Amino acid sequence: MRQWIALLFCVTAAQHESWSKQWRCTDRDNETACLDVSTCRKGAARRRAIVSVFDAHVALPRSAVALKATVAAAARRAGAECVFLLPAEQLRRVDVDASALADLAAAGVLVREVPWIVPPHLSPGVPVESGGCCGLCCGAREFMKLHALGLQEYDAVLVVDNDFAPAGPWSDFGPLFDCAAEGRLLTTRASYSAVNGALVAAPPSAALLAELLGALATATVGDDGWGDAHSWGPFRKARSRVTQARVQGFLYWYYHQRGVATALDARQVDACVWNLQRGIAKRLCRDDIRANRTVGFSHAGLESFLKSCR
Repeated sequence: MRQWIALLFCVTAAQHESWSKQWRCTDRDNETACLDVSTCRKGAARRRAIVSVFDAHVALPRSAVALKATVAAAARRAGAECVFLLPAEQLRRVDVDASALADLAAAGVLVREVPWIVPPHLSPGVPVESGGCCGLCCGAREFMKLHALGLQEYDAVLVVDNDFAPAGPWSDFGPLFDCAAEGRLLTTRASYSAVNGALVAAPPSAALLAELLGALATATVGDDGWGDAHSWGPFRKARSRVTQARVQGFLYWYYHQRGVATALDARQVDACVWNLQRGIAKRLCRDDIRANRTVGFSHAGLESFLKSCR
């Protein structure tokens, strides 16, 4: 009986700890002010793209194809292109249906092929299988998103998951592009982790991609975090080792935990506005939802849930 009581206490304490810090933005595991996007120069990003990736490890869901049309429309409103990255045909575990590719083209989505799914020189200290399939790219396959950060024909890219959705016709991602074009890497928090991989903005370049791949070639992930950080960040939970040994954990460690200067100014923007998620909607973002300040959210299908928050 005492063991059950102790277990219940631990679970309750863990839940309380998860929500004891109602922080919107963090740096080095501490609370920090979110970037005020109105301070970025409007029009700084002339060439823009909203980019998502799919590793073709499973069949491409028709729902994802339909959502791309909505994302493409949001991209056009922001003066951006909508880009969908696929692995080269010989790397695909499952073929992508020709009709799906035709529908993407009809919606104005640009489909491009990339030469790897898992980084070719990934450190043996980084697990290949580490869960996390929200973006339809699991474990180390999610590092395929880094290809977007090498699309140097653009001034700024917004890398999103395949189920990231614009929150209505008023959605305007323009400020994120402009802030990124000025030399920033932008992320948002998640419900239980310091970065959510569903939205990342950056000024892409071949040098940036090479820098991140170089870091991944020597990085290690342990039970208590990346490298010598000894922390998963302020919003950790019990299964963090599984969920953070991929892109979002890597980005927080590389840009926010190491304490080493980088070429980009890493900042966080308000998740309640730019990347709303179910876990923080009622606890942290109710006022933003009621005021229709939410621009985008993960994951698609949250509309009915958000109505209950108003």
